[in-house]
Formats: sequence, C-alpha cells, structure tokens
Amino acid sequence: ALIAQLRLVLFSENFKKLLRAGGVRLLGQAERLVRQLEESVRVQDSSTGLMGFMVQDYLDWGQINNGKFRINTKAFNVREIVERVISIQRSKAEDMGVR
Repeated sequence: ALIAQLRLVLFSENFKKLLRAGGVRLLGQAERLVRQLEESVRVQDSSTGLMGFMVQDYLDWGQINNGKFRINTKAFNVREIVERVISIQRSKAEDMGVR
C-alpha cells in the first residue's frame, strides 16, 4: 500500500512538472528508487517466508527426536511459490544484465 501511494505521488502530473523544472534526471532517480523499494519489499517477504520454513523444520526435527512427529498434509499454492521465486530471480538477472 505504501509503494502504491508513493508511486501516485511521484508520478502525478504536478510532481512531474516540478521535476521537469529541476531536471529530468530527478524523475529517473525517483523511478529507480520506487523499483528498489519494490524489490526490497519482495526480498523481505521472501525472507520472512523462508524463516517460517526454517522454524517449522526445526520444530519438526524436535518432534521427530521426541517420537511425537505427525505428518501434516497442508495444501499450498505451487503457482504462488514459483511466482515468488521468479520475481526474486528476475531482479537479480536484471542487475547482472541478463534478459
């Protein structure tokens, strides 16, 4: 939500006019900052998910050692997982100049 609000402000016509008066480079920098912020949010979301998996694995390991482990057959969305991986890897590839 914060990124959407920032994008609305940065790319409103009044803001663009103000930036043109000060130089076009500023607009390019603002666009890059928004992309970097979006990437940071994606990485943070991914890290949060990975940390959750690690904690769950550790808890499962403890249950296995205590002989109290039960299999959990929880459904998950494969498409969502793949899209997350693609979005993270896409930005890394772009940084390296791969298209």
